[in-house]
Amino acid sequence: MELLRLRRRLGLARRGHRLLKGKQDELLRRFLLLLEEYLRARRGLHGRMEDLAEKGREVRASVSADTIRTASWPPPPGARLRKRKVRILNLKIPVYDVSLPELSPSYGPGQLPASHDELIVSWRAAIPVMVEVAGKEKALLLLAAEIERTRRRVNALEYNLIPGLEEGVRTITFKLAEAELGSLARLMRIKDIVRSS
Repeated sequence: MELLRLRRRLGLARRGHRLLKGKQDELLRRFLLLLEEYLRARRGLHGRMEDLAEKGREVRASVSADTIRTASWPPPPGARLRKRKVRILNLKIPVYDVSLPELSPSYGPGQLPASHDELIVSWRAAIPVMVEVAGKEKALLLLAAEIERTRRRVNALEYNLIPGLEEGVRTITFKLAEAELGSLARLMRIKDIVRSS
């Protein structure tokens, strides 16, 4: 009975190992695809930020910092950040969507140069990209943690549970074969005793 129970557990452990190994491979594949997207978006964001820094220097060169601060404050209300979940192999990955309100300047037409307006428009265009990069980074962290958990489970099955079960099956099989051989030897001896009498 113990041998049958161990064989069932061993079959289940091997099937679980195969499934977890497949999950690990798929998680790793998705991780690498998402990493490529993240790096592409990060490079694009880096280019935008360099452009914004250059435009900011132009604006600061032509207008005082107090004037810029006064004209740019307060920020427009109504920006919305929505979070939704996407499932990747039973793992909930957050995806963020941002919506910005219509742009209405809080300063007069001659108060700041046109480069300030260009800077504001560029910042507004960069915000969704920043949110996208942050979302992809969070997704990468969650996928990496899940890959690590799955890897630990696969290794526990592969190096601890399955070898232990196989050893148990071998031991019981050996003991049963030994007991059967002992019984056969006793039967042969009894048979010899019955023949000689």
